[in-house]
Amino acid sequence: GSSSSDLIFRDLQRAGMPEEVEAQIVSVAAEWFPAPGSFAMVEVQYFNPKSVWQEAHKWAEEATQRLRKIFPKWNISEKVVYGSAARVLIEEADVFHPDLLVLGARGHSGIGKLLLGSVSQKVLRSAHCSVRVSRDHEERPDKTDNNIRIVVGVDGSDGASEAVKAVLARNWPSGTEVRTVTADLPVAEHMPAPIAEWIHEERARVKSQMESSLAEFDAKGLKTSSVLKHAEAKDLLCEEAETWKADVVFVGAKQMTKMDRFLLGSVSASVSERAHCSVEVVRPKNIAK
Repeated sequence: GSSSSDLIFRDLQRAGMPEEVEAQIVSVAAEWFPAPGSFAMVEVQYFNPKSVWQEAHKWAEEATQRLRKIFPKWNISEKVVYGSAARVLIEEADVFHPDLLVLGARGHSGIGKLLLGSVSQKVLRSAHCSVRVSRDHEERPDKTDNNIRIVVGVDGSDGASEAVKAVLARNWPSGTEVRTVTADLPVAEHMPAPIAEWIHEERARVKSQMESSLAEFDAKGLKTSSVLKHAEAKDLLCEEAETWKADVVFVGAKQMTKMDRFLLGSVSASVSERAHCSVEVVRPKNIAK
């Protein structure tokens, strides 16, 4: 029901979706936790569980109708669940086993975010499937329905390979542009020989993946370009996406430790939080549950 979730419908029209999809709309009748005493001056609307449930049903019905107009061949079901938005989405994804979970970048008011945190980041950390965080797309003078711009993070990893596969699997219109973005590893003058040798080997592996990815994109009829710079990967991906006015960034998800999840230390989490466009974090379908 938020303006953030409203963006999903526009975003999916530029996401290369297949004609036939089994989709499930999940609308959350959100729990409400009273504000702590320090927020006593904040006016809090009276919480009516029945009203919240009815509103969630209305949102689900409206979303289903909108999605059917956009994708008439999709098989769409809807589900309303009472609870915490992030927890509900993660649990429902574990039951439905989707290839992709799509949600808006923000689902709370300012006070809600302060109290509850970002739903998208919680889902991104814990979901076992790929996650697409929808944002409004940057306007540009040459933008048309066919002129979609995709940034793909390439770093030689299995995660990057999955991101490339995800882009190749979609149905992109003629005129779609793909740009691979790679953060290069610097070699210092007095670096120990074993480390320098390892960096050279990594560079060769990453370059090979970048070249093979560009060849595959070319073969699919996509317009290609590449960027290779000395920079932190998470910074470079966000900068290139903003400068180039990309519609979406595809990045692979690496296996995160509990500490990584706590610190949001992964590149994918950082990009999804900071990018000005939609971000799709790709996980393989058979990831361990």
